[in-house]
Amino acid sequence: AALAEARIAAAAALRRTEADATDAADRARAADQAEQAAREALARHRAAIAAILPAALRLALYPDETLIAAPVPPDQALAGLAVAQSLGARLAQQIAALRAAREAAETLRRAAGREHAALAQVEARETAEQQALDRQLTSAASEAKTESAAAKAAAEAAARLAGEATTIRDAIAAMDQAAARATPEPAPGPGLVPAGARWPVEGRIVKPFGAPEEDGAATGITLAAAPGAVVTSPCHGRIAFAAPFRSYGNLMILACGNGYDFVLSGLGRFDAGVGRTVRAGEPVARMAGAAESPLYLELRRRGEPVDPMPFLNARGSG
Repeated sequence: AALAEARIAAAAALRRTEADATDAADRARAADQAEQAAREALARHRAAIAAILPAALRLALYPDETLIAAPVPPDQALAGLAVAQSLGARLAQQIAALRAAREAAETLRRAAGREHAALAQVEARETAEQQALDRQLTSAASEAKTESAAAKAAAEAAARLAGEATTIRDAIAAMDQAAARATPEPAPGPGLVPAGARWPVEGRIVKPFGAPEEDGAATGITLAAAPGAVVTSPCHGRIAFAAPFRSYGNLMILACGNGYDFVLSGLGRFDAGVGRTVRAGEPVARMAGAAESPLYLELRRRGEPVDPMPFLNARGSG
């Protein structure tokens, strides 16, 4: 129990750091965009000055020749003099704007540098926490050997039957039937109560429960998560299935007790195997290590999908 609590604490710390890293990356990206916009404005000011600078220099060097000795009627020469006066004022304004734009670009360049330095610090902390959690998971593998051999064998048999199913519902039904035939074991978890489950990953909801899809309404929630993000168990229970499954990719089913099962798919790797008893918040998997990828979260009650939102705690979407 103490080791499990240590893993939960380590995973919670890592998830907080993952959230900090996402925020830091967003700030760094916004700073880069602001700096780029300032540099583009600086280029526009330079181009505007470049357009009028030759005429202004000629007027400064040869005012008489340009305005008085020019072969034009006197009224046009007077008009040219008025234009020259306004040109000087406009040039002064453009120079002032150019200086301001250059200062703004430099200020934003320094700000972007600070944001990238902060991001590097958070990423270093994230790497250290990932390594610490990996060490705990390695020790957890040997700890799992002490679990009931009968329970583990029954869970593995149920998982094999589930792997032969064609739908999530059939997979859960196969596991339930196998469990009923096995030696009676304590319930894998206490079940769920409103707001009693934890969000499995730090991320943002990109498709809510009930959203329209080609074949009907969505029966789960889709979260966009950072690459390599830690995935934790949303409930106290037992891992009933952990393997690739049809078009779902790497799929995990967590039996939470009282007929409730959480389905997680789109995982990059498994950090806990079939038959393992886990606590809410304990690390069980990782997202893939490529670009931002989706995690599909589904809650089933006796095989039927239900809206998981009332059962998840209110601590954001991750």
